[in-house]
Amino acid sequence: MARPHYFELLDATAQQRTAGTSAILAVVGPAGVGKTALLANWLRRARSSDSSTGPFMLAHFVTASAQSAQLVSTLRRMIAELSKAFSLGRHYDDDSNDLDIAPQQQQQQQQQRVNAPDAVADGDDLPGTGVFATLTGGASGDDGGGGAQLQLERLSTTLGEVLRGAAQRAGAGIVLLLDGVDLLGDGALRWLPTPLPPGVRVLLGARTVPAGVRNRCDIV
Repeated sequence: MARPHYFELLDATAQQRTAGTSAILAVVGPAGVGKTALLANWLRRARSSDSSTGPFMLAHFVTASAQSAQLVSTLRRMIAELSKAFSLGRHYDDDSNDLDIAPQQQQQQQQQRVNAPDAVADGDDLPGTGVFATLTGGASGDDGGGGAQLQLERLSTTLGEVLRGAAQRAGAGIVLLLDGVDLLGDGALRWLPTPLPPGVRVLLGARTVPAGVRNRCDIV
């Protein structure tokens, strides 16, 4: 994928600097075309160029590890990261024991999220650690029953509440970068708040356009 043109499109959505730009941009293409490399390199560039005044960025690459494709644990981690970053309180699950960590570990993990990832070449595999696995971990909770569905609905509602609270405190907005969302359990993205809170933008990488955002996103 030719990066300069796509970088401009990603920038425009992340910064909402173009009139009429949707809050959601989907980078769509078959496996191996370079979507993950494009998004990883854009993320590195965006974080290093304007980290102090730019939007808060939270990234999740589904292909980073086996756990990163677990929807419930991903939502838990997104909620926890936003809650901690914007001091929103304990909005995450009480059974997410991996979130009860010492302050020094919290500082180290925060520094890991702020540091820009190394550039990734087209076709390279992403490592299963570091920035590419920031949102992984925790039990999936997917037992195929009604309890799992209720848990997912509760997490989806909580994510919407946390995003609204975080967006009110983030001066330059919030960008969620989700690569491989068609592999993330509910590929239709029914868990993504509708409508998105003001100031929240979403960048997606997928092989096909997720059904849940097909009518409210720009596609490249």
